[in-house]
Amino acid sequence: MEMEEQTLHEKCENIMNVVVETRKRFGKKCAEYDQKTSLIENKIFNLQLESLSKVKCKPKYQNLDTDVDIMRKEIDGYITDLQEREKRINNLCRNVKNTEKIVLQLKEDKLSRKIMQPLTAEAKLKELK
Repeated sequence: MEMEEQTLHEKCENIMNVVVETRKRFGKKCAEYDQKTSLIENKIFNLQLESLSKVKCKPKYQNLDTDVDIMRKEIDGYITDLQEREKRINNLCRNVKNTEKIVLQLKEDKLSRKIMQPLTAEAKLKELK
């Protein structure tokens, strides 16, 4: 029985050694896998950084090197142009109001109505009927 126990003990020990060896191999493979994944992640990250650094971005606010006096002159020109247009519009409005007043006066003027009526005998007969 001792022989059987010994052989059983040896078998168990052998199996345990196999388990330990497979764990070692598996552990090495896991460590290698982790190293490879971290290397690949670093390479991807570096590629992303390179691609981002190569992209030219437009700044939000451009630094314009223009002369302030030129800009002021242009603005003054726009202002005078707008003022001239405003004067024209005001003159047109005044002229429209004046013509409206004249039209109203002509409509109310009885004498001008009589002058506009024809002075023929037929027209007077029609008017009397």
